[in-house]
Amino acid sequence: MDLFQTIVIAIVEGLTEFLPVSSTGHMIITQNMLHVAPGDPFVHAFTFIIQFGAILSVVCLYWKQFFQMRNEQEFAAKMRFYGLLIVGVMLLVTSVLLIFSYYAKPRQKEHISLWDAFVIGVAQACAVLPGLSRSGSTIATGLMLGDKKEKLAQFSFLMVIPPILGEALLDILKAAKGE
Repeated sequence: MDLFQTIVIAIVEGLTEFLPVSSTGHMIITQNMLHVAPGDPFVHAFTFIIQFGAILSVVCLYWKQFFQMRNEQEFAAKMRFYGLLIVGVMLLVTSVLLIFSYYAKPRQKEHISLWDAFVIGVAQACAVLPGLSRSGSTIATGLMLGDKKEKLAQFSFLMVIPPILGEALLDILKAAKGE
């Protein structure tokens, strides 16, 4: 794998890791498009390292919660099944939303109305449930409301900014208080 291929594959991984798509699948497709040898041991090591880095970034971001889970192993063992059940159900809900939106009759509204924005915002709020895709639910909801795909994709990614900034602000305030 040359430097250009490495950079392109790393960019694809970085862009897709936290989206509701398979980052590994996109890396494999990109490797194929760039004619990277699939059996190359360096490619396997690179894939492992880049995915390990993504996992490590999440652990670094949530290190307090990560180590707190170790202290709550007994509780976690009793709740593990229910957590997996919720995730499984929410993954099914996401797929049903995407299927409904695929078959929805497109009206292709020029602008996202205030009502549509509110309903899409409710869909985003519901996506705090584990397994329910935030972007998948917001875009699917907007499609079922008849909004244009292009406008929805942009709106969906813009509407995630306030919660992310709000969470960052809360984290800063907690850090300032020493929590």
